[in-house]
Amino acid sequence: MKIVLYCQYGMSTSVLVSKMKKAGDSCDIIDAYPIEDVEATLNKYDVALLGPQVRGHYANTKAYADTQGVPCLLMDMMSYGRMDGRGIYLQAKKAVLDK
Repeated sequence: MKIVLYCQYGMSTSVLVSKMKKAGDSCDIIDAYPIEDVEATLNKYDVALLGPQVRGHYANTKAYADTQGVPCLLMDMMSYGRMDGRGIYLQAKKAVLDK
């Protein structure tokens, strides 16, 4: 599974990426980019998640993701706040399975 996280600058999200990699399968690809990179990167992934700090970009990002056939959702705020890599990983996995 290829997961992309979008955030403002990537600092706290990079910590979350590390925790998600520990929770996922070794063949998973999990990356983080600033929200400005959506159009340049989204089509390489199976699912996109936006961090709480960029939730204002959700409607436009979701609309673009829909044109690319990529599920797009907001990260669970509680899981993000706790840096719960497993919880966010499972949220992404469910979105791909429900596709």
